[in-house]
Amino acid sequence: MLSTFLFALLSICVGYELISCTHAEKTEKIQADKIAGSWYLNQWDLYNKLYFDKDSIAVFDSHIDTLYRFIYEVKLNDLILRDANGNISHNTILELKSDTLIFKNLLDKKNIQRYSRVEYKR
Repeated sequence: MLSTFLFALLSICVGYELISCTHAEKTEKIQADKIAGSWYLNQWDLYNKLYFDKDSIAVFDSHIDTLYRFIYEVKLNDLILRDANGNISHNTILELKSDTLIFKNLLDKKNIQRYSRVEYKR
């Protein structure tokens, strides 16, 4: 009885470890230099234009003619933004390709945001 319990417990632990390792392998490290450039949201909404320079400065434009400026950092698939008041937000990058940038969330927007590159970085 005790051996059956221990075997079941061991199986659960090994299964959990395999799932954890598989999940970790799917998390790709986003290279910070690949986000540099201009991006356009494919809808008319807040943060419809994004600009990332190579010196960790990000400027977000909105459809109401407001500019937002941040210091940014990319860690794994996380875009970390710090505003002028020192507030920090973590924004999950789902995909970054040469012409596509997709966020799971961006600042106060909690739904998926899909951006297209305005000018291709060569």
